[in-house]
Amino acid sequence: MLTGPTYGDLLSQNANAYHPMRQREHNGGNLCFAFACRWAREILSADIWMKWSLKQTSAQRIGKILLDLPEVTKQHRDYQNQLDSDAHNVRQLQFSRHSAQLNRRIDSEEFEPGKDPDSLKINAITRGRFFDNGAWLTPTESKLALAFNLHLAGVGHWDLTPNSLPGLVTSFTDILSRVAKQTAYLLFFAEMNTTRAHAVGIYRSHGMAWQDWYVFDPNHGEFKYNSYTYGHAALLAIATQLGMDSVRLMQVSPHTSKVLEV
Repeated sequence: MLTGPTYGDLLSQNANAYHPMRQREHNGGNLCFAFACRWAREILSADIWMKWSLKQTSAQRIGKILLDLPEVTKQHRDYQNQLDSDAHNVRQLQFSRHSAQLNRRIDSEEFEPGKDPDSLKINAITRGRFFDNGAWLTPTESKLALAFNLHLAGVGHWDLTPNSLPGLVTSFTDILSRVAKQTAYLLFFAEMNTTRAHAVGIYRSHGMAWQDWYVFDPNHGEFKYNSYTYGHAALLAIATQLGMDSVRLMQVSPHTSKVLEV
């Protein structure tokens, strides 16, 4: 029986280097954020050849990441447990706020909308630190990044139109215009008002005349593209496949004690 190209095929067809993830290692565990953090740490530590190209190959990088699978799994488990605790705390605060509204009408008489103590606590859990560019970083996300000795900083937030290719093209043109050379980033895809989410890594090399674009999708592996056009097309394929309606771009840097975390 003939079948069409798979999602992984679409990502790899324009790549001049590609190394797959062994999906059986992490299927069903939703380890994408932990794997993406581990990948970012690895690519930021890679030696650079002639000040523009990474010496480490995709196969070497993925191999080292998979050797750390027990640590990745542990950090993900801690992250998931904290997410469950966050969700429980939010439900309790929502109930407390609802009770206060019924008994004291707090929004109309005591506080501005969204400024009552319970709403502020909910916001601290679900949004945490806000950036001027519209991105946010929750304490739980920051904690997982710190477990991999990484610091995250928001670069922007975009509402996506998964069923509109022109809309996605516009969004990812803007996103990639903010990706600096020799810098790692994470894309946090999400479907608003659900728990669906996915994390993807991006790295742009330091070439003067041209740059390589590395895209890491934990569901499929690392893809190296030798042009902006191919990197852009890969992210469009990922966004279309995921069908999620929101994405945050977070810059990744090695953590130092001078960085104040949320």
